Order: sequence, then C-alpha cells, then structure tokens
Amino acid sequence: IKWWKSFNDPVCDTIIEKVLRANYGIKLSVVKHKIYTNMYKRSGLNYYPSFSSSVGYRRERSMEFAISADIAAKTINLEKETESHNRFLAGIDVTYDLDVWGKFRAQIKDAKLKIQLAQLEQQSYINTIVAQTLTFYYTIQAQKQLIALLHRNIRLLESYNQVLKDRFTRGIGSTLDIDLTTQKIEALHIRINHERTVLYEMESGLFILMAKFPHEIDSIPNTQIPDRISDFVIPDSLSSEEIKKRPDIIAAELQLLSVQYAIGIAKASLFPSVILSANLHQTDKKLEDFFKKNSITGMLGITMNYSDKFKSVKRSVLNEKKLLYRNTVYEYKNRLITAFHEVEKALFNYKMTHEQLVSIKKQIHVSNHIFKEMDERYKNGLVLYQNLLDVQNDLFNAQEKKIVIENNLIMQKIGLHKAVGGEWE
Repeated sequence: IKWWKSFNDPVCDTIIEKVLRANYGIKLSVVKHKIYTNMYKRSGLNYYPSFSSSVGYRRERSMEFAISADIAAKTINLEKETESHNRFLAGIDVTYDLDVWGKFRAQIKDAKLKIQLAQLEQQSYINTIVAQTLTFYYTIQAQKQLIALLHRNIRLLESYNQVLKDRFTRGIGSTLDIDLTTQKIEALHIRINHERTVLYEMESGLFILMAKFPHEIDSIPNTQIPDRISDFVIPDSLSSEEIKKRPDIIAAELQLLSVQYAIGIAKASLFPSVILSANLHQTDKKLEDFFKKNSITGMLGITMNYSDKFKSVKRSVLNEKKLLYRNTVYEYKNRLITAFHEVEKALFNYKMTHEQLVSIKKQIHVSNHIFKEMDERYKNGLVLYQNLLDVQNDLFNAQEKKIVIENNLIMQKIGLHKAVGGEWE
C-alpha cells in the first residue's frame, strides 16, 4: 500500500517514486530476497531420492594352483593355471533418506520463512526510506517558507528605514531608530544564511536517497504545506490488530517460528538417519553378450547411520537453539510493547501539535490586526517607532512559529505512519 499517497502531493509522489527506483539499499534488499528464494529451491533437494549410475570396464586375471604328491616316487607336483578375461559392468543406485525425524521438512519450511522475512525486511526498509524522503522533502518546504518570511520582513524593515531616513533629513527623526532598524536587517540576513545552510543539508540528504551526485542535483519544486495539512485524516485511536500488522511485528512472529524449526533440526541431528537404498547391477565377460544374458543383480534395503562422535556438540547446539528461542520470545514481547507505545505517542503528539496550530493561527490573526492598527498610528505620529517594532516582531515570531508547527504536524503524521508500519484502515 502506497501510504504516502495520503499526503495528496503529486510532486512528493514523483520524488518518492524516483527514490524507490534509484535507492541502492532497496536494490540490495531485492537481491537478498532473490538469494533466499534460491536457497529455498536448493533446500528441497534433500527431500528427493538421490540417483547415481556407473558404467565400467576392468581386465581380470586369475591363477589357480594345484599340488599333487606321489608318495611312492617321493615327488611333489605343482600345477598352475592362468586365465585372463574382460569384465563389463553397469549399474544404477538409488538412496532416499526417509526423514523420519523431520529434519529436511523443517529445513524447507525454515527456508520458505526466510523468503517471507526478506519480504518483510524489504517492506520495513521501504517504509523507512519513504519516511526519510518525506521528512527531507517537507523540511525543505518549511525552510523555503521560512527564508521567504525572512525576506518579507527585511523588505518591510527596509521600507521603514527609508521612511526614517526621510524624516531624519527633515529634522523630525532620530539616527537611533535608523541604526536599530539596520541592526535588525543585518541580523535577518545572518539568519537567512543559517537557514540556507540547513536547506542545503536537507536537499543533500534527499539527493543521497535518490542516489544522485552533486552535479546531477535539480531544484525541488515548491508545495503549499497548509494545503497538505487540511487533507489529513487522523484517527483518534488504533486497534491492536492494526498495530500487529507492522512488518517488524510480523517478522518477529516469523522469527519465533524459524527458531522453532531450528530446534527441530537440532533435535533430529541427535537421532540416526534412516536411509532406503536400492540398486541394480549387471556384469558380463563379453560386451556382445552384455544385454543377452540375464545376469542382473539387485538389492533393496534400509540402513541406519548414526555417529556418536559429535553427540556432545549436537546437544550443545540444541541447548543454544532453545536459549535463542527464549531470547526471541523476549525480543518479540518487547517489540510489541514498544510498537503500542510508539503509536500512542505518535497519536498524542499529533493531537497536541494540531492544538498548537489552532492556537498559533488565532495568535497570528490577532497579531496581524494589532500590527495594522499600530502601523496606522505610527504613520499618524501617535505611537513611537519602538512600539511598532515590538508589534512587528511579535507578528514575525508568530508567523515563524506557525511554519515550524505546520512542519511538526507533518512530521507527526509521518511518525504515525512509521509507527503503524504504513497505512491504517
């Protein structure tokens, strides 16, 4: 499920698609999945009979000795008879491990689980990469809005400075107000340089995810963050079943099953293997008579192979797997508890941040009204310039805070998607 579509931002969707196509971490996860698939295919080979065939020829030579004695003549005779002939051989052998203790079946199931685990790992990695992409993208948008706000305030202060200079030339102004405004303008320029540095770092992080070199960098299109926020639909709570759909939770459950299979394999190694074997062989002295005579011999039997040599090592492996299972159970429970807390925290933080956004919007509305009235009074000479600067500074701070809170709200939504493991119903 492409959960990032819920942000309703076509520009961001395009960037995410580029990241998913180009990111080397995702490509590595695909390769890993293929490796486990091949391992699964190989694991099933032990479950089938093994066939072997042989064709041979050998030259045989036999000697027979006969001893005879003539007691009367007091002689002993030794007779030797030598015979040489060819021997042609052909045969086929079949062996099949009956897998009485389920070792091979467990290996096949475990190999299949590894494929599922690789898929879940890939899904978790994609969710993480998408969350990072969204974080960089919307932080870039927030930085651009903040820099634009700083430029607007500089232009406003420069217009005030021009008015102050005109008044000073007419003898009704003070250089103190001019210096104060100039100082604020320079501070804003310094602030802009800092924010541009942050913007560059965010853009660099995004392009690294896209696997782009510095000379391949393009500009990131702008988007309106308030338009994105207005489309957000966040539930008040999420069921435990939704949380258990997280890829890492499912992976932890499969990991428990995988360790159980490992325990079964370790137990099976303690018992003898039961092998069914059969063979057919034919031999003859003459090649032309090889298929004419009925000289085929065969055998069918069951053998048991057992070695007590590494029994202590095998028991040690079994105990190790049992301890690993206990440890995996603890990790699963801890991950499950952590997941519930992460979701609850994400929901709470989103709610609090949304309330902050509502409050700051009200504050901006009031501050903007006060600023317009104070600006009019200043033009009519009813208030001091310092009073106008204080009001203008309050409005600027509120506008800046709104940008930060809007970005935080998006980050909270990203965090909630990450905590749930994608989308919720």
